[in-house]
Amino acid sequence: MQSALDGAQKVSAGAQQIDSGARAALDGAQQVAAGTQQVDGGAQSLVDGAQDLTKGALQVDAGAQSVLDGATNLAAGVAGAHQVAGQVLGGANQLSSTITGAVTPQLQALASPENAAAITEAANGAPANAQQLADALSQLAAADPTNAQMQQLAALAAGVDAQVDGIAGAAAAAPVLAQGTIQAAAGAQLVAGGANALVNGDAAQGWPGTVALADPTAGAPAFVTGVQQLKAGTSGLAAGASTLESGVGTLKAGASAVSAGALKLADGVQPLSDGASQLSGGALALATGLQPLKAGTAELWAGADRLAAGLDTLADGAVSLQDGSARLSAGAASLDEGATALAEGTETLKVGASDLSTGVGELSEGAATVAEGTGELAEGGDKLEAGASELADGNGLIADGSGTLATATAGAAPSMLPWMLVVTLAGLIAVGFWIGHRVSHRRSV
Repeated sequence: MQSALDGAQKVSAGAQQIDSGARAALDGAQQVAAGTQQVDGGAQSLVDGAQDLTKGALQVDAGAQSVLDGATNLAAGVAGAHQVAGQVLGGANQLSSTITGAVTPQLQALASPENAAAITEAANGAPANAQQLADALSQLAAADPTNAQMQQLAALAAGVDAQVDGIAGAAAAAPVLAQGTIQAAAGAQLVAGGANALVNGDAAQGWPGTVALADPTAGAPAFVTGVQQLKAGTSGLAAGASTLESGVGTLKAGASAVSAGALKLADGVQPLSDGASQLSGGALALATGLQPLKAGTAELWAGADRLAAGLDTLADGAVSLQDGSARLSAGAASLDEGATALAEGTETLKVGASDLSTGVGELSEGAATVAEGTGELAEGGDKLEAGASELADGNGLIADGSGTLATATAGAAPSMLPWMLVVTLAGLIAVGFWIGHRVSHRRSV
């Protein structure tokens, strides 16, 4: 019974641990359900973000295509501009060389301020002077018509006057023209220098030149190559974003499934927690109920020990009685008929003892059945106590009967002695078998 009580207490402790574990499992399942719901919401946000990312990646890819188209057009324009700039540079260099070659020392002298003033004054006065000379010679020729030389001089003067009138304007503009030619030479040099800077660059102005812009390794062609690589990257980004969107959709579906499963798990763990609580309560009640049973069983064992001690005393008396009977039987050994009858009675006694052992086994099985119910066990204990009292009374009667038997045996006729011995011996053997079997069975229990 102590083992049963210890087992019940262990079962109660284990049930309490199961109850605690079930509660922890319920809390964990609820936390998992809440976490999976958050994961589901995050997965939805991730899906939305992946969709936005895909749209943005497609827009970036379209923008990269536009940039690539613009860069291609720019590279073509740079190549054309470089070609035209080279032609302009060649023409500017040729113009500068031509105009610079026209600036001679005579032209420079003609453009000097002193000479320019003198030429202008002479050009302004020469027409009037030529006209006066032609008029004077004409008058002289008219006064002397016969003078052929005079007539020639008058005609020559008239021609010179006409020539002076024709070149006077040009002569007056010659210094200005010379100065303009010199300035044009300087301007042509500036144009040539600008065209050279346009083509070859101007470090002071931070201009690399069209030659650098058209450079295949560092100019517009290289820029086009870089933009092409950018376009390839944006195309890959758009494709990857689409793949990501698809994968995130699958992740969202999985997260929703996990969330639903976690909710079902939490719902399933709730009955487990309730059952564990009931199990813990039942185990505690069992342990509490076994405590009085243990106390009653201990008292039953104490009574059984006292009964066994009394039965030992009875057995000692029975042994003494058997010794006396044996001595009495030795005196009647000559009675063959009594000995034969005694042998037959002993065989019958063996059969009865076997039947008695079978009955005792059935009685033991009945006692095991009685042990399954606490109320029946208590009732059986009361009956056992009553039986023990009756057995004690019976022992007293047996003791009294033994004395009476001894007295009666002394005066009994020799013909009655064998039957009396057989009956007494059979009763004693039966009682001894029954007492030994019960004591052994109770100690084994």
